[in-house]
Amino acid sequence: MPDNVTDRSRRGSRRSLTLDEQPDAKKVEVTDVDDLISWIKNDPETAWRILCNRMKDIEDLKNQVAHLTVAHQEETNRLREQIATIATRETPSAQDQQMEEEYARMRKERDSLLTMMKIMRTTEDDRTIRETSMTSAYGNKKSTKMLDPPMFSDGKDVKFKDWKTEIKRKLLLNEDHYPTTAHQLAYINSRYEGKALRYISPRIQEDTTATYQTA
Repeated sequence: MPDNVTDRSRRGSRRSLTLDEQPDAKKVEVTDVDDLISWIKNDPETAWRILCNRMKDIEDLKNQVAHLTVAHQEETNRLREQIATIATRETPSAQDQQMEEEYARMRKERDSLLTMMKIMRTTEDDRTIRETSMTSAYGNKKSTKMLDPPMFSDGKDVKFKDWKTEIKRKLLLNEDHYPTTAHQLAYINSRYEGKALRYISPRIQEDTTATYQTA
């Protein structure tokens, strides 16, 4: 193999690997192939466990995407059928129109929330690196816990757009309190009540096959 190819393969981007799944766990910084080989030789059991965990995370994420895709398609088909039924009537009732508007609004809010979760998932590696830097600079001290956003119910007292902004700010400023997507989803679900909670409740039950997940 040419030397320049070998050099490029050894100059990997700076990455931080967690040696345990706990938030305050020891972390190892891997900057190139030599660091990786040295780490595996020094602690092969931990290296194997972490690699297995990461492979499982990838498989779980693939399953979550599949479940979400099926659930989204089912709900889309159901809404289309109901809207088509309403459209065939000569004079839709006020109740039908209100139902159609409500479905459109909730669908928009759902898509917006899923987009926010997708962004959080795609920035997870960068967040891990930032957490490692913070750990090096400040030790294991957690960030000051910010005030919780208001509960979201029907979008009347608290507008969804404002509520979403507060949720994103909370998870950003207290990201060390919610290190995984599961923690973040659990926190977001805890800030629903009333009508909104009833709407998402079927998707957050333990036995459901179509939970809200990141894409």
